[in-house]
Amino acid sequence: MRRVNMFYWMKSSSGSEALHSLGNISKAEILRGIVTEKLTTAAQEILAVVERTVAGYEEEASGFRREIDRQRRQLEVLLQPQVKLERRGQEFINNSL
Repeated sequence: MRRVNMFYWMKSSSGSEALHSLGNISKAEILRGIVTEKLTTAAQEILAVVERTVAGYEEEASGFRREIDRQRRQLEVLLQPQVKLERRGQEFINNSL
């Protein structure tokens, strides 16, 4: 297997960037590192989109719950028995005003 000597910018755990010599690494190892980095970035981007989508769904569901509660209260008002009392045989004439 042919080995290459190259320099590689790598982020340290402290967040600062430093120039690291990879020395004699195989092309497969370099490719594995690049693919791993790309897959990690893609996974992070996918998870960010999923989180935004779920947040949108949760907000929409909350709106639906509020609307259902509003409609339930309206239905309860409509279904409550209403008693109307009427007096028969009496007339209220108010001509003196």
